[in-house]
Amino acid sequence: RVPLKRTDTKNGTMPATKVVCEEEQCNKQQFSWSACAVGAWRNEMTLKTFSALDSKQVELVKEYASAWPGRDVGLLDIACGTGEHVIRCAPFVGRCWGVDNNASFIQHAQQEAAKAGVKNVNLIHHDATVIQEVTAQQKFEIITCVGNSFGIFPVQVREAVSKQVLNVLTDDGVFIVGFWHAAHLPGAVETFYKNVPQLCGSLEGSRLENNTLVTCTGYTTHWWTPEEARSCMENFGLEVEHVLEYANGLFVFCRKPGYTKSHTTANGMANGQAATANGKHSSNYAYSSNGDGPEDAVGAYYSSEDAFKFYKALWGSVHIHIGSYDTEPTPCLEDACHTTVERLLAHVNGAVKLGPGKVVADLGAAYGGTARLFARSHGCRVHCIEISEKENEDNARVTEAEKMQDLIAIHPESFCETSLPNASVDAVYSIDSLLHAGPKRGDVFAEVARILKPGGAFVYADIMQADLLPEEGMPLLTRVLERLKLIRLGTVASDRVLAAQHGLVAEAFHDHSTNVAAHYGTIRQRLMEKRSQFSDAFVERMSAGLEAWVAASKGGMLVWGFTVMRKPN
Repeated sequence: RVPLKRTDTKNGTMPATKVVCEEEQCNKQQFSWSACAVGAWRNEMTLKTFSALDSKQVELVKEYASAWPGRDVGLLDIACGTGEHVIRCAPFVGRCWGVDNNASFIQHAQQEAAKAGVKNVNLIHHDATVIQEVTAQQKFEIITCVGNSFGIFPVQVREAVSKQVLNVLTDDGVFIVGFWHAAHLPGAVETFYKNVPQLCGSLEGSRLENNTLVTCTGYTTHWWTPEEARSCMENFGLEVEHVLEYANGLFVFCRKPGYTKSHTTANGMANGQAATANGKHSSNYAYSSNGDGPEDAVGAYYSSEDAFKFYKALWGSVHIHIGSYDTEPTPCLEDACHTTVERLLAHVNGAVKLGPGKVVADLGAAYGGTARLFARSHGCRVHCIEISEKENEDNARVTEAEKMQDLIAIHPESFCETSLPNASVDAVYSIDSLLHAGPKRGDVFAEVARILKPGGAFVYADIMQADLLPEEGMPLLTRVLERLKLIRLGTVASDRVLAAQHGLVAEAFHDHSTNVAAHYGTIRQRLMEKRSQFSDAFVERMSAGLEAWVAASKGGMLVWGFTVMRKPN
């Protein structure tokens, strides 16, 4: 239990008072939840901010329940809230129990279950430390405690609940525990906590420390990394099968000690292997949370014959990024991409006056078209950081043909760790490359901070996911993430936090998100026009991927624009 010390108003934002321990704060939070009004809970949480997680829980229960055909499968939902999960899961199991310490929540849930005509649901107003007694010694194949309930519980309550779960979970059962994902905390501050002052008070003067929000009212809440969530459950004697990252949360799949996957369902799936993210465990992603780097996968893709031919034929190999179509008349693809570069150049030049003698770094330089435009228009020297061998070869060929070797330097390396000296460049820019850093996104900000001179600027455009992810858009975003072999994209809010962690100051974000759908729609149209140059299988695969980008963008799941940051003097 690490104390959280409130800082003095002279030096920070908090009044100087006592040291508040985690357990005391958790008790305050537990009281807040138990007293929370039904309307506040449903409007801000169940129906808005975390609706995607709620629906995923129902999907997981349905898939796991199918692993026991012919059995009277029991489901227990701990901290069931207003009962949406239990009621929606009832058709997939034989017995449903929900337990919550908020009396008004349970009353609401009972009324909703009666309206829905659900007969196999028992909803109990009680705390979760005596589940065995409350449920009359019944055994359950599936136990859930999702949202961030388990993480909010005081440590002693987590321990007590875990012991109860071990007592009432069948030997082949699964305990699915939810946590809110630390990567999404910055966005949640903007989209959730600002809207629930009855929970956390005013956010004026609040701060983020080690994935914990601390407000001036003394309220604290911790959001969890996948590693923390796994460790938390293992510390209470449970075996963790895997951790699924989904939307703004985590699902940790736990078993009783000594569990073996010996039971096989009628459809041939091993018990415990049914519930995944659209058929994939998080460990199947190329850029998963296990710390594997994305460099090899990205370099291999952009150096492949298919990708090289695709970009040459459709983009023209000068610029391979999102174009800007928000001008009149609507431009062609090449002009739209050129407009994006001009806008980027204007932002960089506005932040750091470019000219001869200035040094710039291009992260993910691809064929070098943007770098040559920077060098040609302002006489600055540009370092092209690119890991694709084929793209570097093409960049070198064109640079030599245009006799620009004195201004263009090509570095075949990752932008997560460059060979450039400390404080050696005046500006760093990037277009639609940072997403490929995957879980190493923070390393990019660290590297930028290292190579920038004091007063230097970092300007980039990148496709990111929205801070607030509506439930109905999650399938659209999932299709994009699967195409990229990513678990999640960055967000505007989380990038601000990464910047601050590495000494950079976020100055502005210029939103041009509508261009994503326009661009990928244009690319798909051109692909159809030139489909004879590619195999049918390639056209089918690429067309589906491009349609996914368009749908996710139109569904409000994606954000794109220019971010301007600075390294202070």
